[in-house]
Amino acid sequence: VVYHDDGEIVESSFGTGNNEIVSLSGAGAGTYYIEVTSLGTNPSYSLTINASGTGQPPTNPPPPPPTTTQSPYHGSPISLGSSAATIQAEDFDNGGQGLAYNDSTSANQGGQYRTSEGVDIETTSDTGGGYNLAYVRGGEWTEYSVNAAIGGAYQADFRVASPASGGSFHLEVDGVNATGSIAVPNTGGYQNWQTLSRAINLTAGNHTLRLTFDANASNGFTGNFNWFKLSTNAAPAAEAPYGGSAVTVGSLIQAENYNTGGSGVGYYDTTAGNSGGKYRSDNVDIEQTSDSGGGYDVSYTKAGEWTDYFINVPSSGVFALNARVANAAAGGKFHVEVDGTNVTGSLGVPSTGGYQSWTTITKTGINLSAGQRKVRLVMEANASNGFAGNFNWLSFTASAVPAPTGSTPYLGTPFVVDQFIEAENYDKGGEGVAYHDTTSANQGGKYRSDGVDIETSVEGNYDVAYTKAGEWLNYTINAGSGGTFALDARVAAVYGGSFHVEVDGANATGAIAIPATGGYQRFTTLSRTINLSAGQHVLRVVFDSNGADGFAGNLNWLRFHAGSGSALPVGFTGTYFDNENLSGTTATRTDAGINFNWSASPIAGIGADTFSVRWTGKIRPAYSQTYTFYTTSDDGIRVWVDGKLIIDNYSIHAPTVNTGTIALTAGQTYDLKVEYYDHTGSATAKLEWSSPSQAKQVVPGV
Repeated sequence: VVYHDDGEIVESSFGTGNNEIVSLSGAGAGTYYIEVTSLGTNPSYSLTINASGTGQPPTNPPPPPPTTTQSPYHGSPISLGSSAATIQAEDFDNGGQGLAYNDSTSANQGGQYRTSEGVDIETTSDTGGGYNLAYVRGGEWTEYSVNAAIGGAYQADFRVASPASGGSFHLEVDGVNATGSIAVPNTGGYQNWQTLSRAINLTAGNHTLRLTFDANASNGFTGNFNWFKLSTNAAPAAEAPYGGSAVTVGSLIQAENYNTGGSGVGYYDTTAGNSGGKYRSDNVDIEQTSDSGGGYDVSYTKAGEWTDYFINVPSSGVFALNARVANAAAGGKFHVEVDGTNVTGSLGVPSTGGYQSWTTITKTGINLSAGQRKVRLVMEANASNGFAGNFNWLSFTASAVPAPTGSTPYLGTPFVVDQFIEAENYDKGGEGVAYHDTTSANQGGKYRSDGVDIETSVEGNYDVAYTKAGEWLNYTINAGSGGTFALDARVAAVYGGSFHVEVDGANATGAIAIPATGGYQRFTTLSRTINLSAGQHVLRVVFDSNGADGFAGNLNWLRFHAGSGSALPVGFTGTYFDNENLSGTTATRTDAGINFNWSASPIAGIGADTFSVRWTGKIRPAYSQTYTFYTTSDDGIRVWVDGKLIIDNYSIHAPTVNTGTIALTAGQTYDLKVEYYDHTGSATAKLEWSSPSQAKQVVPGV
């Protein structure tokens, strides 16, 4: 069998003779692969290729043959050891879309190097030449197989370029975020390159590194990526508090007292040497300050630089962050992270009238958990003078939780733990109070008559659509006795932007990239860990950046539940049978809800008629009330809740609505089973519920 390099069979021959001839007379230019298959045992072959024509061999090496397994691009994992290893971004693993990489477009828009792949590669003008990844968007990723000969701390350097700020990315090791979010600065152009550094830890042995692109800049792209480099020392320096002990909350954190450990561990600076020439002898720029109290300040700061500080929090609580800053020009920006999470959002450094004319910027509503925490001061953008600003000190001071003001719960009472927060049920209060939308009318035309864009969702009820950077929605919640929660968000996008979630005005999640899910109604669930103190709070969903289509993404619902970092399973397990009696050949998938009106096969491998389905899963009501369940079916359907058969119409019929009732307790999880079959013709299966306090909706699985 002869394949073209796109996987198409162009010629084949099969027989039992000793001489099989395959002719490619008139074949076009390209790369071809030959597969020989034998039905015998212990075969041996000789292969003779006769070629004629005027074609020339390709100037670039051909790509590897089509593969369904992931493997290193150059045949063996990239070796990491005592010397630095540079990993070219374009040398991602073999395996294709969804396995070795994820790209939101099917073609290589740069048209270079690996032209049969979907990753966008172009020629680079960076030192050393070669290629770089281009047209990179939030939600995309590339993977690289490596082998670490030495376990321990590594410095990861990333070579990036972008004409705009706002993009971000991170590096994962075996599925775990190893760097935290890294902002891509405005470097001045797509081929003006800068190196960003982070510290990571690797155990000895094989690993899969994933370069994950989180958010787009204002131009719609995350940035360009040339290479990343991993290097280690035999005895790497450990990060530790400067002076030996962490600063206790309430005391000043002097900017010049960043952690020890060196570049990429305790700090990152874009220039070599201390330009201020004071206090410490590494690369952070420190000068003497004329601010009240004297001492030193960190100066000549630039976008992409950062410094770390260990602090001690005696008891959990809500705090205000104070930052002492100065700059001779406006436009500088920074943020503060705690244990890798951006807790402040972007903060501007004003023009204070001079590099030693100081002012204090305060950000309230920051939740800190008891214990030792790592604070990172990150420079995001430069002012018109080329510097982000000067920093003298930081401090955290205790503050009360701000009481929710202005907006009120849409359904009359705050949402509670484990309850689905439907996106369209944002608070009442209007534009600028309960929401902000960049258009005055509801472009989806559904449910509510204000400016938020709401449309019908394929998963039941509605979703908020046409979202754009700068828009936001408020939801009043009650966290009960408080604690650590996982916050789930159900999103969909064709390209995908980014968003974050605030609690009482403080960024609680950091930037969350919305992946390209394959369509505006193909939803996926994202999850982040948040800390909530007891009582009532206001959640604000803030859309930060748009995808290439000009939209951030669609939002169906939110939910917060006990746990951390991972979403609860969502939906029902649907087992599909290729007959009417729930037996024989099957196909299985997870369905977010039961809401189908099929006119073709319900799932690959199952016919369009005479099929059956059994759905099983869990449901969790929000209210202690009697619930009415509704089925709309063509043909037979029956429903069990908590082992009780409440609807039974297992017969051939036209589209018919049936109902059943059962008393349920708020927050309790119940088993659900639904059996359905289609005879011939149209096939409809829909399951909804309602209660005195629960509006009628498609039943969601938990």
